[in-house]
Amino acid sequence: MRPLFSSESDVVYAMLAHASDAMHSLSAEQRKAIATRVPELKVYKHCGCGTCPTVYLTAGEEPPEPRRDANGKAVPQGSDYVLTADCPEAMVLLHIAGGIPVELEVAPFDDHKVELPWPEQLVF
Repeated sequence: MRPLFSSESDVVYAMLAHASDAMHSLSAEQRKAIATRVPELKVYKHCGCGTCPTVYLTAGEEPPEPRRDANGKAVPQGSDYVLTADCPEAMVLLHIAGGIPVELEVAPFDDHKVELPWPEQLVF
């Protein structure tokens, strides 16, 4: 595990300040409370696709335990909120669960490799 790079935390802060929430249910007060947790975040895993800089986040000292179905199979963590923005070559999504960001996803629009955008490149 490692702390967030400043470029990652800058994008997280920008997303919390400006990104849209499809359900429009994340209040300004909630966004501010979540932003106070950003310094605690650590990257515990990277996406393995080879084309994106997506990172998985935790505020703990250990990676979160995977959720499991009735048969014991690991299932996706799930998100309470997803904030979205676009940049020139990708969609950026900040997944939030339990009051903390759990994934900073950068989803390319096509199959070529993309880098983490600068906050100034985000279109809200």
